Amino acid sequence: MVLCWIALPFLAVMGIFSVRYRKLAVESFDCLFRNVTFRKCRSGFDERIKSDITGRLMKISPVLGRGFYRNYKIIIMVILIITILSFYFSAVGIYNYVMYRNCNGENSNGFCVISSVENGLKSNSGEDKISNYSEGVS
Repeated sequence: MVLCWIALPFLAVMGIFSVRYRKLAVESFDCLFRNVTFRKCRSGFDERIKSDITGRLMKISPVLGRGFYRNYKIIIMVILIITILSFYFSAVGIYNYVMYRNCNGENSNGFCVISSVENGLKSNSGEDKISNYSEGVS
């Protein structure tokens, strides 16, 4: 069930480019909808993904594959929590940047990735180079 929450946004984006992922995105959406309405998934999406990942890990290391299979629910819950926290902090950072022109909120001088990228783009533009060159010539 938890895998449906994680997989849906990623598969939806990847489904734009590939039919294979579109089918998985539809299955993930169906599974997610059925879980929200307290019903079991019909497609076995969770089990199929679990088996696929376990099979790939078994090729690398049987111990790793068995460990993943046994601790699947814990691993998926950790991934879900990390994904939700990542989306939350990204949204807060973008909101702060739009409102205060700083990722960290009002009256903060901390490092902001968005500001760094924006400043880097401004310094690489042709207009800045031309104005810097003409100032040096005078």
